[in-house]
Amino acid sequence: MLNGANTILTLYIDNCLMDRTTSGIIDWNAFLSTIDKTTDVVSNCLLRDDSDTDDSLPNYWFDLIDAGYNWSNVKWTDYNLDETHEVVKKFSKLVNSKFIRCFVSKVDPGIGVPMHQDHGDEEYTSKFDRNKMSRYTCFIKEPSFGQTFIVDKHCFYNEEKHKIVKWNNFQNFHATFNVGYESHYIFHFLGEDYSI
Repeated sequence: MLNGANTILTLYIDNCLMDRTTSGIIDWNAFLSTIDKTTDVVSNCLLRDDSDTDDSLPNYWFDLIDAGYNWSNVKWTDYNLDETHEVVKKFSKLVNSKFIRCFVSKVDPGIGVPMHQDHGDEEYTSKFDRNKMSRYTCFIKEPSFGQTFIVDKHCFYNEEKHKIVKWNNFQNFHATFNVGYESHYIFHFLGEDYSI
């Protein structure tokens, strides 16, 4: 399925931040109660079929198309946050990383987002040192049945609220699926680490 230069699935996640948590630092319940007031919201829905010949799609999407995905069930919402947001400032300080991009993704029940890379990062990362870039994921709700988040070879399920995971490579393939009954929210932070 995946081969050549696009294959980075052999990389791993660095869980070195297991001793850090947003508990007592960020009130995720208060944050989520205002998430719908975020002005920069991007709803993504990829409706693709076997006849799609869009040259702008990465090669691996065609593998997914060939696999027979029901594209009406592939959608998500991103709530983009800028560096002035209080939650972003607190998180940036906690992980000692300069803001590049931050967003919260939402996947509703019965929906999935198959393996992909965040190609939209390119417009944000050009003026930063790629060797110092790190992506962090934080689980911001209590665990709920059926909500999974996959990065590289690691599947995160029923993770504790406030847990932070640092990716080994900010371009790792990742996916999320929600076969539960509540919307799945995940906080993503891309930064340039000060400590490297």
